[in-house]
Amino acid sequence: MVSDNSRSVLGLAIVVAVLALTVSIAGFYLHRQFINDDAYISLRYAYNLIQGNGLVWNPGECVEGYTNFLHILLTGGLGALGLDLLVAARLVNGTAFVVMVLMLAAYVLRRQKVDGQECDRLVALVPITFVMTASPLIGWVYGGLEGPLLAMFCTGGILYFLRALEQDNHTRSLVISSLFFAGATLTRPDGVLFVAASLCTLIVVTKRDGRPILVPILSFALPFAAVYGSYFLWRYSYYGQLMPLTFYVKATGFDLHKAAAGFQYVGRLLIAPPYLLAMLAPASLWSVYRRTFDRRMAYLLSLIVVYLLYIVYIGGDYMYSFRLTLPLIPAAALLLYMAVRPALRHMPLFNLGIIYVILFALVGLQYFWPGTGVRTMSSQDHIATTVGRYIAGAWPRGSLVALNTAGATPYFASDHRYIDMLGLNDVYIARRRIDSIRVPWQRIPGHYKGDGRYVLSREPDYIIVGPGAGTTIDDPWFLGDHEMRDDPRFNEHYEGVRVRLDNCVFTYYERRR
Repeated sequence: MVSDNSRSVLGLAIVVAVLALTVSIAGFYLHRQFINDDAYISLRYAYNLIQGNGLVWNPGECVEGYTNFLHILLTGGLGALGLDLLVAARLVNGTAFVVMVLMLAAYVLRRQKVDGQECDRLVALVPITFVMTASPLIGWVYGGLEGPLLAMFCTGGILYFLRALEQDNHTRSLVISSLFFAGATLTRPDGVLFVAASLCTLIVVTKRDGRPILVPILSFALPFAAVYGSYFLWRYSYYGQLMPLTFYVKATGFDLHKAAAGFQYVGRLLIAPPYLLAMLAPASLWSVYRRTFDRRMAYLLSLIVVYLLYIVYIGGDYMYSFRLTLPLIPAAALLLYMAVRPALRHMPLFNLGIIYVILFALVGLQYFWPGTGVRTMSSQDHIATTVGRYIAGAWPRGSLVALNTAGATPYFASDHRYIDMLGLNDVYIARRRIDSIRVPWQRIPGHYKGDGRYVLSREPDYIIVGPGAGTTIDDPWFLGDHEMRDDPRFNEHYEGVRVRLDNCVFTYYERRR
């Protein structure tokens, strides 16, 4: 016979689950207009792949200006079936989001069968709620980039690695974990950080348990090496570069300015609702004090610390809603759950209800916070789209266009060739060594490089200086603009043109005939 307390626990669990689902659905509705301009870079690669031009930005030029191979491949596959590419990218992300939540729910709910505490399943809803209502994850489902897919693969790898830590015979779990992490690394190269941290954990744990180390290491390392090694050999033979161009643009070099920007990025993350990462330090310390801190929690903490150090190294990111940190949200939610579970599972039901009231207040606050709030399509994204559509109809087909905004404008004017003046899709600019900051925009991650002399040497038919709508050469935004301004060839060969479009005045420079 079901007791009154069991009915109360079940009733509160249903309320929490329905509220979490409601907030998640509301989040998807509120974020529905968001798209990031950089997503169109990937969509241009997918478009050229479908058209038979190969995985390239400009047909005939093998450059790797993306770091989301698997996301582009999946998006292109759906596009080849007739789906609009932006819809396809969002469908890939949305599916990954749902799969990630279901995997997390399966893991935490499975653990509740081990012991019979009535409140365990109610407590298990804590990490599920954090993940399924996370504004950054939901926003980037629409944003068009690979973050949710990366988070899904990382979560799968983490969950199966945790199962391996919990089992005596763990070969199967290690193999599956390795394959998930291989998928993560194919989705974005920084997935290899999760592989490295997991491998170090496996070595330490196996040695500490006094077990043979060779079989666990091979079970984890070989599947990853087989999958990623095959991909790496293909991409090196195809592009001829050890690393994607984005690595040379964003991740090379380290200085105090980058470190300061990275620490500021992490600092903003710590003070952003629902304060998930900020809660980890006191929760972990409390677990150490209570002697409930175990190898699983140490593993999760190591993943988070390693990844945050990587973010500091590259100087953070300029995109909305902490895009880089999406894979950390499920890991942080799991770690917090493991830390607080021993206390929460013995709490009176009323106190647990108060905990959930606070949790949903924090979750709701994130949708209004400047760092995690609701994102719509920005005015610059609209402008880049408008400019691209204008170029598609007004400029001669096959024109060579130099520009800094490599996303929506080239995507919507697909019949032209482009010079990416920030170097994300240009080998020469990406590999150029820059020793000084000459314009303020160089301090923004991904906007550090340029080469005005090189751009002019290629004699583009059109040059768009500065942002998507363009600006005059005497108002240089980026390094390449600054160098062209000081080069006499610019004024000698180019003349300015201004065109009034629906939502902007488009300024560009045309080569004199």
